[in-house]
Order: sequence, then C-alpha cells, then structure tokens
Amino acid sequence: MSTSTASKPQDNENIVSDIEMGLNETPKEAGKTSIGCQTDACDRRECRREYFLELEQRKNEASTQTNIYIGKPNKNERIIVKELKTVANKSCGPDDIFHYGFSGFSDIGSNKTMLQLGGVSLIFFNALLNLISVKTDGQPAYYRVLNKQNRLLLFLMKMKLGISFSGLACFFKIHESTASQIFFEILTTLTEKTKTWIFWPSRESIKRNLPVGFKKYPNCRCIIDCTEIFTETPPTVEQRVLMYSNYKSRFTVKYLIVITPDGFVCKLSKGYGGRATDSFITNDCGLLSCIEPGDTVLADKGFPQIKSELLKRNALLVIPPFAFDPQFTNSEIDETYKIASVRIHVERAIQRIKLCNILKFIPITLLPHIDAIMHMCCVIANSKPPLIKNSEASN
Repeated sequence: MSTSTASKPQDNENIVSDIEMGLNETPKEAGKTSIGCQTDACDRRECRREYFLELEQRKNEASTQTNIYIGKPNKNERIIVKELKTVANKSCGPDDIFHYGFSGFSDIGSNKTMLQLGGVSLIFFNALLNLISVKTDGQPAYYRVLNKQNRLLLFLMKMKLGISFSGLACFFKIHESTASQIFFEILTTLTEKTKTWIFWPSRESIKRNLPVGFKKYPNCRCIIDCTEIFTETPPTVEQRVLMYSNYKSRFTVKYLIVITPDGFVCKLSKGYGGRATDSFITNDCGLLSCIEPGDTVLADKGFPQIKSELLKRNALLVIPPFAFDPQFTNSEIDETYKIASVRIHVERAIQRIKLCNILKFIPITLLPHIDAIMHMCCVIANSKPPLIKNSEASN
C-alpha cells in the first residue's frame, strides 16, 4: 500500500517545475523568419505522447512548441517557451510606425479605404461631417471618448457593413451601449439635416439630363418600383398580420422607390407592411400628386391599378404588355424589350441602395428607425457617380 501511494501523481504544485523564457535565433534561411513553440503532454503512467502544432508561411514562418509534463517532473523537465523577435515585412513600413489594431478615422488613409468601410467618398464624408454640430453644453460622456470624425465613421460603418453594436464597440474600444447611442444620435441628426436632399426635380431639369437611351420615352418623368426589407418577427399579432409578405414568405417592410431617368432617387415612400400591394403604396404615398399632365411613368406589371389615376392627370403609365394569348406576338415582344431596357435602371438603383448591408436584416431594435435608415441609404446612394454612364446612355 505504501509503495502504490508513493507512485501516484502529486498535486498541482508538482505539475510544473519551472518556466523559462528565452530568445533563440532561427536558421538562416533566405527570406524566412520563424517563431517556435512546442507542446508535449506526458504522463508517467502511460506512454509518452506529443502534440505538435505548426503553422508555416512561405515568407514568415511561425510555429509554437510547449512542453507540458503531467505527473512528477524530473529535475531537467520544464516548460520552454521560445519567442523570437518579430520582423515586420518591408511592405508594412518601418517598425517605428507599425502598429496593430484599428485606430479609427486616423487609419483612413485613402478614398478607397473610406469607400470600403463607410460606403462614401472622403469628400462626401466631409460634407456629412459639416452637418454634425459640436455641442458646447451638456455633452454626453461619449463626446470625450470619440471625436466627431470617429462618431460619424462609426455610423457609416454600421450602415455599410451592417455589423452589430458589439462589433463596433470592439473596433472603437467603447461599450456596446455607447456605440448604440452614437449611432442613433448621428442617424437622427443626419436625417433631419438631409431631409431635403431627396427631392422632386423639375420637368426641365429631367429633360436636360435625359439619357440618350430614353429617346423612345422623351416625356419620362420617373421610374417606379417597390422593394422589401427583411425584418425580425414583430412582437405583436397586429404587426405580424400587416408585415407578413406572401410574395417573400417573410416579415418585411416595403418601400416605393422613385428615380429619375438618370438614376437619381427623387422620392421615397414611408415604410409599409409587406402585406401592402405596390399599387396601394403608390396611391397612398403621395407620388401621384407630383405627376403633371403629359408626364410618362415607367413601371412593371405590379402597378396596373394606378393607370386610371394617371389618366385623370393626363399622364401616361407605361408597363410591359400582358399576354392575353398563350404566346406573345412579335410586336408585344418588341414592346416588352423596349420597356425593360430602360425600366431596368430602377432595379440597379435599388441594388445600389442595398449595398448598405444594414438593410439585409432589420432586428426589432432598429425597426422603429427603419424609415430614417432607409432615407440615409438613399442619400448615400445618391452620393455615388451617375447610375447611367455616357456609354450606356448612348446604347
């Protein structure tokens, strides 16, 4: 009994004898650096086993190796952690300016980076920045944490990337609730300051900028279509009834998007439940009151009920023809192609709006602010270059 007791492993105090940190130079291989650390787990009662994990790269080679002995170690058994000094790649620049992590707006060094992170150009970023006033009295606590540039960048990153508030908190090294407060404050401010940036242009300005591809419809005033945004399941039964879309088989919020022939978003309806039809939204949102006699409105087949209302205003609705026979005639095929070749631009405009990944899915927390979010997505879309280039317009 005494012999078996003495052979048992001791408590945690005997698991590790010592820890030694040291530097070791790597083999001199051209263009390669290596970091090594090896892991060996051994139990005296069983056979020796080794666990080795190695990560190799062609130019920078890193491997870790740690020796851990389970049971009573001998005098020479120890944990060895070897760490080599990291050599920065030449493409990273000098060591004295090389740093890790995200530092906010100070890391935005080019227009390309701003487009990728915030979805806008640096020029438009500065235009939005001028709309955000600096409060002098009663400043929230986060004003001392993030300056105006970083608060706007946080807002734009949420709009463009659609990442969670906890993700933004990690980026900017703030609390999740602080990131949420900043987003909603900037959203409220910019929505109020840019409410006139989506406007109904005059007929003369539309004709002056009419693309060559619309020569078959010289009186085209606008192109219309509806789009739906997926949302989280609403909390109340009434909301679920109004927001369930039979077309999408999901809960959605629906918007009417109106663009000019050159792709400028000139009108945006308020949000409707996914149950609402395209024609109902068009009649209810106030678009028809903007139409003047002689105007032409392009739409798809989902808007036949607005034709009578447009006729009352001496305006024309152009939609693809319906097939009353089993097969389209040649003239109907030609007419469908002509309408589709110009109406497709509203689909491209909607796609540009939805480049703001915040619209991919709207949780319940954002649902009360969905109209403001959609408005800012349209403002961002209008800040991009013209939708129809000269080469496209001449085709």
